[in-house]
Amino acid sequence: MRLTQRDKVLLLAFVLLAIWALGIWFFVKPKIQDVGKANDDLTAINQEYTQVQQDLESAKTVKEDCNEILKQAQTNGGSFYGMQRAYEAEDIVETLLSNASNPIEITNMTITGPNAIAIVPYTVEDEAGLDIPIIDSVTNGGQETQQTPTTNTLTGETVACYNYSVNFKATKENLLKFLDKVPTSNNKASLVVTNLAITDYLSDELEGNMSFTLYFIIELPGSNVDELMEQLGIGDAAAEESAS
Repeated sequence: MRLTQRDKVLLLAFVLLAIWALGIWFFVKPKIQDVGKANDDLTAINQEYTQVQQDLESAKTVKEDCNEILKQAQTNGGSFYGMQRAYEAEDIVETLLSNASNPIEITNMTITGPNAIAIVPYTVEDEAGLDIPIIDSVTNGGQETQQTPTTNTLTGETVACYNYSVNFKATKENLLKFLDKVPTSNNKASLVVTNLAITDYLSDELEGNMSFTLYFIIELPGSNVDELMEQLGIGDAAAEESAS
């Protein structure tokens, strides 16, 4: 069977059309699909990148907040004594009591601890009677009472402490001077008088017993949280150092 010129042209056109269709199906369409998938992947990656950027900004803010909290904690902790051994805690009060400027006579001292104790902040709601010194008790019919302010107790924190008990002799004036001196001794505010018992309030020379509590906490090292974690052996920096 002989093909006419018209048949040859039609056959050639059909072959070319078939090749074109097969080319689109096997080559062009997969490439289009690849481009679409790549666009989807790019969109997902961009979204993930945006999320990572947001997380990094949030982490940066959290870290900055942590550094501010650390600085505030170190400032607040500066009022406390650092970690103390028993003999170190004893030396602190012995130095205070044996100082030449100490106006009272101490006959003996005992120390117990360390103990854990909860300390709570408070605000004074009723200031009636607060201008009366602790040893200026009100006498009613021979019964000595003491003014106590009304307080509002808040949530407390547990810290370590040592407790001291001393017997003393002093004039009223010298005892008051000593009581004013204790809270600021050694530029700390965590050595406080917790109890004061006087045998005879009307005597020229007062005798009695006084109790102290010395609160101490672990000092937080470093100028930022990374240094703090490294020095305390916490986190990636410490792990890398241990591995090396």
